[in-house]
Amino acid sequence: MRLLFPDVPADHPANSAMALYFAANILGIGNAATPFGLKAMAELQTLNPTRGIATNAQCMLMAISTTSITLIPVIAMSLRAAVQTEGAAEIIAPVIIATTISTITGITFTLLFQRVKRWKWENVIEKEMAAGTLEINEEYIGDNPIVLPEDYVSASAKNGGRVAF
Repeated sequence: MRLLFPDVPADHPANSAMALYFAANILGIGNAATPFGLKAMAELQTLNPTRGIATNAQCMLMAISTTSITLIPVIAMSLRAAVQTEGAAEIIAPVIIATTISTITGITFTLLFQRVKRWKWENVIEKEMAAGTLEINEEYIGDNPIVLPEDYVSASAKNGGRVAF
């Protein structure tokens, strides 16, 4: 977890929620994993000083959850067994190979995009601030809050509460 999520403190509750989420996905019970994934994202949001911009940890969680390694595809095997297909477990090896490749690819591209200047978190913050669309997260518990300049006026305040896209 420390290698994939270096910005998350070791004692933060997001770590346990993410571990449970990954374990449920690895076991192939995606429906049971959803509450853990929502809890993990909510806990990661407490480490995010903005409301509308995902942090690197949140992006990595989404990449892993989208690709998720599955060792035992329980739901797929039960569906195959329900239609009385012989050898319902024949899909285990292909599923392991395919999900491992997709997860490695997702992690690799997430790490690459985090290093590209255009998608670096700090640059996105600057662009949002310049556009007047930056929203501060009131639930932020971290040590490095974003301090807006005194003359900052959000786009919604300029347009009478409406944001123009």
